[in-house]
Amino acid sequence: MSTQKIIIFQVGQEDFGISAEHIRSIEKVPYLQEVSNLPKEIKGLMSLRGEVIPVCDTGTMLHGKPLEVNEKSKILLFELNDHMIGCLVSDAKDIINITLDEIKPFHMNTKASEYFFGVIERENKMILQVDPNKFLGKIDDVDHLPQLIKEEMA
Repeated sequence: MSTQKIIIFQVGQEDFGISAEHIRSIEKVPYLQEVSNLPKEIKGLMSLRGEVIPVCDTGTMLHGKPLEVNEKSKILLFELNDHMIGCLVSDAKDIINITLDEIKPFHMNTKASEYFFGVIERENKMILQVDPNKFLGKIDDVDHLPQLIKEEMA
């Protein structure tokens, strides 16, 4: 049976999962430079290995309120359309192996539910499985972020 590695992360008190194949790295939260003319979902810009990377706030995207940054907070780095983008999360907790038949359909009709494609039950917890393309694709002007950043940094 086919298995998949899932990274478990938290936004607030909720657990979410994403296939490890979508994550380029998990980083501690560095200094985030706020920039006023970027989409509301972007908390700021970070510099990593000489590259300026926009960082979205998953709290704003999922719950309508920004996350507080603390010692557990992490940045999940994704590659989207040949550009890096970071997602601020409350914590990146674990990496688990699952079989594809462990992912059950997710049926809810909320604004955020379009980001999820399934749910896994582990240790009496429900872990919503995130579709990164739909999740990151909902950021206003996501395809134009590199250009917006260049303009703001000029």
